Amino acid sequence: SRRSFMCYFSKMVVKKQGRMRVYACTLVDDDDSFDLGGSLAESLGKRVMLRHHRCYSCFAYGSSCSELA
Repeated sequence: SRRSFMCYFSKMVVKKQGRMRVYACTLVDDDDSFDLGGSLAESLGKRVMLRHHRCYSCFAYGSSCSELA
């Protein structure tokens, strides 16, 4: 299920050209199509498509950069 993917339960905030940007996860900040907006609130309403080459690793091997409680 999508709930097991990192992009479902976490985001990454970066500073690009002096502005805050929110990305779907820590593995896709190299692709602007995964830029979900300028705030966490804005990013939460957007669906993430698993089309980045690193999404396959997450799908196949359960990649995660965070700990679940």
